[in-house]
Amino acid sequence: NLFALWSETPGLDESGEGPELIVTLRAWLASHGQVDATGSSLGVHRHTVRHRLRRIEALLGRGLDDPQVRADLWFALGQVES
Repeated sequence: NLFALWSETPGLDESGEGPELIVTLRAWLASHGQVDATGSSLGVHRHTVRHRLRRIEALLGRGLDDPQVRADLWFALGQVES
C-alpha cells in the first residue's frame, strides 16, 4: 500500500513537506497529470509542481509515470480524506 509507504517515509514529517506534497499530488492527479493546470489551481509555477512531483517520486521510490502507481495514490489519498 503506497499510503503506508508514504506515512512511513523517514524525514517527511521533519521536513515539513508532507502537507504541501499531498496537496500537490492530489491536485496533479485531479488535473489528469497536467502540470500547467496543477500549477494554476495551486497558484504556483509549473516548475514548482515538477519539483514537488520529483520529490514525491524520490520519497516513494516509485515513478508517477506508472498508471498503477497513480491509481494506488488516488485511492490512498481517498483514505486520507475519510
